[in-house]
Amino acid sequence: NLNQIDVLRERYRGINIGWSTHENPDELTAIQIAVAKGATIFERHIGKKTDEIDLNLYSSTPEQVDNWIQSYKHAKMLCGSSERVLNQEEVDSIDTLRRGIFAKKDLKKGDAVSREDVFFAMPYEENQVESGHWKEGIVLNCDVKKNVPLLYGKVDIPHNPEYVILAQAVHRVKALLNEARISLNSEFAVEYSHHYGLSKFEEFGAILINCINREYCKKIIVQLPGQKHPSHFHKLKEETFQVLHGELIINVDGRVRKLNPGDVHLVMPGVWHSFSTSTGCVFEEVSTTHYNNDSVYKDHSINALEREERKTIVDHWGRFQLSAKQNVST
Repeated sequence: NLNQIDVLRERYRGINIGWSTHENPDELTAIQIAVAKGATIFERHIGKKTDEIDLNLYSSTPEQVDNWIQSYKHAKMLCGSSERVLNQEEVDSIDTLRRGIFAKKDLKKGDAVSREDVFFAMPYEENQVESGHWKEGIVLNCDVKKNVPLLYGKVDIPHNPEYVILAQAVHRVKALLNEARISLNSEFAVEYSHHYGLSKFEEFGAILINCINREYCKKIIVQLPGQKHPSHFHKLKEETFQVLHGELIINVDGRVRKLNPGDVHLVMPGVWHSFSTSTGCVFEEVSTTHYNNDSVYKDHSINALEREERKTIVDHWGRFQLSAKQNVST
């Protein structure tokens, strides 16, 4: 019944889950599975045979306990860290599988390269443009002969359209919501806040999921690791923040407070406040009615922007709207 470890870890998050075992002492698979499932405390019966006393079937000799502990250590090593860590040997191994971009025919300086002009192949050469960085419209700064690699510094790679920044952020936002065990229906609008432009969204940004706006208002706000929201106040709206996942740093009238899951903070109308996170954060905003253009920013350059310039607003996640909005704005 090792699946009970999963059940208990989910039910009692943050609590050490132990595993007490009575299987045959020579059976070493079970402890490795228990380690992989996240048990952190282990117990089993130990005994020592004498001329008068035999051990029962589930008690281990000292030698069997040594084997049991070695099996535990081996499982810990195989499971590794919950953080993604690459050692140099693994990096070098992955590098051997990288594909570079090569010219399929002689190409001239100034050519805009199409997919038909190139092929992807191993081995990858140092400073070569990787296949994963391929984009239509790469422009050559020099002539390139057939079968010769395209090199960084000798090509101009077009920038991603700005809407791609938001489209890529959606995947990270959904990951945070999944970690926080927050489910959404399909009927909501999303505001991507980018007060200093989409190019700086990774630094200054927030994702507001609008759930309801009547006499009361509820939003779920997501910030990705490292994002900040500039200092502002609301002329009409009173809002209460409650952290659901991660860590939120909130600055209210110059007083800085770190909020952890479950912590609540009230912000009254007319009170300067800003927030940021280093870990990534999901928090709930429950407020009085939301009104457009109710926010006043300390940075007057933000106040001078039209609402559409500092926010991209879409239905659901904007799967089919982000590129259309970008085309309209350009």
